[in-house]
Amino acid sequence: MKTEVALRAEEAGEPDPEAVAVVVDVLRATTWVATALERGAWGVRPVPEVDEAFRLAAALREQGHAVLLAGERGGLPLPGFDLGNSPAELTQRDVAGRRLVLTTTNGTRALGQVASAGEVLVASLRNAGATALYLAAARRDVHVVCAGTRGRLSLEDVLAAGWLVRRLREACEGLDRSDGARVAEAVAAAWEGRELEALRAAEHGRRLLDLGFGADLEMAARKDAWDRPVRLEDGWLRPVGAGGTMPEVAGR
Repeated sequence: MKTEVALRAEEAGEPDPEAVAVVVDVLRATTWVATALERGAWGVRPVPEVDEAFRLAAALREQGHAVLLAGERGGLPLPGFDLGNSPAELTQRDVAGRRLVLTTTNGTRALGQVASAGEVLVASLRNAGATALYLAAARRDVHVVCAGTRGRLSLEDVLAAGWLVRRLREACEGLDRSDGARVAEAVAAAWEGRELEALRAAEHGRRLLDLGFGADLEMAARKDAWDRPVRLEDGWLRPVGAGGTMPEVAGR
């Protein structure tokens, strides 16, 4: 079982139809998705463009679904949207049972990049441990893609990818790690126990602090706060097990 980590989405290459792709965008798309699903949202539909998000939300509402439109550009909520992509904001809103349509600057575009992989998951620090256990049970090659920020490497994504690799290595004896996976794991080890400090030091983290989103960094820094992996199913991000059974990890 081999694990590769693309430190930026631009380094991911062509999706492997036999492998599992895992997109990581800690600040803030994949943290937001985990938080929304943890709070009972039916699912999150990621779309790359603002116009597409408006059209999809309108179509779903016409079908009688309860829908919230969420997204950002440049870290700020979009005009006419119900929500931005602040995880802390979600704690103040009732999202239970709702369908959420999400568009973001980096994370939803990275998802579009890997859509043709054999299976697509999203992960953050909040559910990295659960994601690793699911991957260990699947026994397929894993390609972790760090979304980055506008084509540049993001410390927070590499750190979360490294924590995921470490948890996967603990669950899979003899895991074959690429150089990118080893680099990411070294970054996670260097910041272990200081994840919030790392997010506050990161370039994008500093921008979010300047915009008043410090509470989002605190939520994003909590490792393994939620015990469910998240998978893309028919275009929707949903917790694994929402429509089926999560596989068991042998010997655990």
